[in-house]
Amino acid sequence: MIQGKKHINEDVGYTFFKKHYCPYCKQKLKISTIKKIINYNSPDAKDYDFWIGPTGNRHLVTGNMEFHIKGFKCPNCNKCFFVDEIKKAEGVCTDSTKEDIADKKWNHKVALVFLVVFVVCYTIYYLVKFVL
Repeated sequence: MIQGKKHINEDVGYTFFKKHYCPYCKQKLKISTIKKIINYNSPDAKDYDFWIGPTGNRHLVTGNMEFHIKGFKCPNCNKCFFVDEIKKAEGVCTDSTKEDIADKKWNHKVALVFLVVFVVCYTIYYLVKFVL
């Protein structure tokens, strides 16, 4: 028995305002709704939000919940795709690639800090030893 229903549309601009093509047959994809029924106690539940209702009056669904997820469907080969799958196929930056980029930026910042500290220490050493 379904105890709740939720509509999910990740990245509206990307979904509706850009043309997308099937990674397999290269036909233009149609926007469709992918329906999934997920149980609160299933392993897949960790990827979904089971809270429903308006702010201040929300409650947690602890049984089966039906999710309507905006995605894409190929009219030629009849395959369905989630937005993240199409983003990955098109080479668009997803959340996981954003984290990788942030890690690389962090590594560059740490290296820059160490370089600045080294230059300052070397300058102080030079001043103390040779000038004073």
